[in-house]
Amino acid sequence: GGLLYISILLAASEVEKKTGFVTNSLLVPLYSKEVSNVYVNTLYRKGLFARVPMPDTFKAHKLTKCFVLSEDGRKCLRLFRDTYNSYQREVKRAKIKGAEIGK
Repeated sequence: GGLLYISILLAASEVEKKTGFVTNSLLVPLYSKEVSNVYVNTLYRKGLFARVPMPDTFKAHKLTKCFVLSEDGRKCLRLFRDTYNSYQREVKRAKIKGAEIGK
């Protein structure tokens, strides 16, 4: 489930950049509304999302919950990106070293 939650955080980050918030229906293009609610609420309970009020410029149902990535959510994404980039550097270094040995 960890990679699933990282991918949800990445998707939420991109949506938040464009709209300023995400809602429970973030994952509706991929999952049903109920499953999307479960995943978004799980990340909220874990402290990776923070609740914000619905902006006045958007008209939505009164009970719609709006979220933004919390500081812990941003830290989690930074850690994932740093780890991934470090892994990519090591793979590249290993390929270069392997090519040098093969000469």
